[in-house]
Amino acid sequence: MKPAVIILGPSALATGERAARAIDGELHGFAPRVSGCAVSFTEVGPHLRQLFAEGRPIIGLCAAGVLIRSLAPLLLDKTREPPVLALAEDGSTAVPLLGGHHGANEMARRLAEALGGQAAVTTAGDLRHGVALDAPPTGWRLGNPEAAKGIMAALLAGEPVALENETSVPSDWLSSFPLVAEAPRRIIVTERRRTATDGLLLYPATVVLGVGCERLAPADELIALAEEALAEAELSSLSLACVASIDLKAAEPAVHALARHFRVPVRFFDAARLEAESPRLATPSDLVFRETGSHGVAEGAALAAVGEAVFGTADVPEIAVTSSSAPGITHRWTNLRTYADEVAYARIWAGFHYRFSVRVGQDMGHKIGQYVVNSVMQPAAVADSR
Repeated sequence: MKPAVIILGPSALATGERAARAIDGELHGFAPRVSGCAVSFTEVGPHLRQLFAEGRPIIGLCAAGVLIRSLAPLLLDKTREPPVLALAEDGSTAVPLLGGHHGANEMARRLAEALGGQAAVTTAGDLRHGVALDAPPTGWRLGNPEAAKGIMAALLAGEPVALENETSVPSDWLSSFPLVAEAPRRIIVTERRRTATDGLLLYPATVVLGVGCERLAPADELIALAEEALAEAELSSLSLACVASIDLKAAEPAVHALARHFRVPVRFFDAARLEAESPRLATPSDLVFRETGSHGVAEGAALAAVGEAVFGTADVPEIAVTSSSAPGITHRWTNLRTYADEVAYARIWAGFHYRFSVRVGQDMGHKIGQYVVNSVMQPAAVADSR
């Protein structure tokens, strides 16, 4: 969601414009005093509260007290607060007030770098260890967020906290903490369904849920089957990285509903890519091959997605796109292939192209990209050595 940069007077306009460019924000100006902003408002308090309720990040070029007094009635749940920052009119200081671990600290650092100022970050975990347990990096999720505060407080107080990693996934981002092998309090890295009254559960996104379904299958049935499969495997849905299927199902509502249910992206592969996984299939099907060109849809899609994650990933920080023609709707992706697939198949849904022409275009684009990588780009190590 695009951050709102709040301008209350003309003296803050120049800095506000620079700040908005630095964080891809939107200028909101107090109409009686400022003109030329993307959004104008006439009442400061109500406008700030509306933005906050919408979950919009707020950067106010004003006294911190203005933001605090305006938003105080809404401060009920810190886990749901959007970033709120006070930025000095001259850009000299950016102060995260709320949502420090939800993006405000990072936004303050970006603003400070762009404006030549200072980020006044005050959260203890960030200052001492550079990370915060209640804001894990991309690809990690909290199983019991309420436990993060107690574990973090113990670490800051110098009390022993143990790390138990039940997975093969490195937990290097925790290396700045003085963790021990055994202690009453624990940080548990797991993919399994479990409860912990004495520890913080961290889930790396390592599991791919491969699915296939009949045309126009009921979404609730697919979701129920997926939940059942995860429970049978004793896997937590918090460990899901994505939902995967064959591209023939790219327009299937149930598959997209399943991905939304688990709050993960959905990936689609063509039949040739899935068929490449046939030697590893536990349950290959000739019937599925006759229908789709692959001996396995759900299993093949899962293997294809895992293989790409191991040998070369297209994962990226979140891409968010909005449109004036669809107000209030935001599409989000954390994988470039998923993004490219949705753009490509949108041309089918809109009636612009047939599926075969989209596949030809995607294949051409992949080959051009590979040619550029192989012929023009150099490995980072080579570039660094020069």
